[in-house]
Amino acid sequence: MTLPELLSRVEAATGPDRELDRDIWEAVTNECTHRETQFVYLENDERELECVNCGADTYGADKWSGLTASLDASLALIGRVLPGCKWSAGSYSFIDGHAGGEARIVLRNGFDSDADNEGCYETPTLALLAAMLKALITRQEETQ
Repeated sequence: MTLPELLSRVEAATGPDRELDRDIWEAVTNECTHRETQFVYLENDERELECVNCGADTYGADKWSGLTASLDASLALIGRVLPGCKWSAGSYSFIDGHAGGEARIVLRNGFDSDADNEGCYETPTLALLAAMLKALITRQEETQ
């Protein structure tokens, strides 16, 4: 899945989504999230759950989970894929009860990723993830 396709999915999201978490993690880290697993029997008649795609033992391997639900998880990912960037995020609510989030990411070299998403997302976490994806898309376009 491409970064622009993921950005569209984040923009359409209305809350946490584990499949979107997996897709974001795989796209920006190039690491397997172990979608397909199988039991492998060991020599001592025990078994372990192993990823069909990469062969890794998958016990406790869901470090990708919670990206769309947790500010901490999304900020940890942002720090990993955009080291040294500056970010801000906030939330808002209207009298009609509607709430949402906004975020901005500025890369280390001072280039504004045009990721000021005020009023565009359901939660600050989704706004941060959208800003991260926009910054990565911009960086990708600059290196082509």
